[in-house]
Amino acid sequence: MFGGYDASKAGSTNMTFDLGQDISRDLTVGLQAITMTSNETTVELLPEGILTFIDSTVSHIWLPLSVCQKFEEAFNLTWNSTVGLYLINDTLHESLLAQNANLTFKVSNTTVGGSTINITLPYESFDLTVEYPVVANRTRYFPVVRAANESQYTLGRTFLQEA
Repeated sequence: MFGGYDASKAGSTNMTFDLGQDISRDLTVGLQAITMTSNETTVELLPEGILTFIDSTVSHIWLPLSVCQKFEEAFNLTWNSTVGLYLINDTLHESLLAQNANLTFKVSNTTVGGSTINITLPYESFDLTVEYPVVANRTRYFPVVRAANESQYTLGRTFLQEA
């Protein structure tokens, strides 16, 4: 079960997720790896496993700065510190579509070993828009956010609705 969600009903893989010990963050999973594959390459974006909160009330995926920097390299992203997002212009968007990239999230009850499930999402899953009052005009953004510390690591709605 995954916070009342049985992963076996979503497909042929059966996985049970335990509720976390921290009652303020009871929907916590081990994120063991994030891998980007595209027409040209495969890149490991998460060098070591982390515990991450599952939260459908936020759209973003909050990750360590070092992981976000790997996303920047893999997807040619630039952090906009004014709005706190990776904004994407039309040229970069077209380039990312042509790259045909997928992100695979390897999740488990632990940060290392044990049973795991790989959840693969296309770049299009991360093609979101933001509007006023955050930005003046409707703008695309990539929903990965720099976490200040491990208490902010979160897989938000972008991950959940596509997974």
